Amino acid sequence: MIERGLAHEFDASVKREFLAVGLRCSIEIPMTAEVGQARLLEEGKWAS
Repeated sequence: MIERGLAHEFDASVKREFLAVGLRCSIEIPMTAEVGQARLLEEGKWAS
């Protein structure tokens, strides 16, 4: 669910590794103007 949601919303790539000691998850999100605007909106700092 996280993998599909991030890929859809932010064009992110998610890598999961199942290790003997647990799960490792790496997420890469490209820093585009759209991602920056979404972050500002969430923080309530966006001014048109």
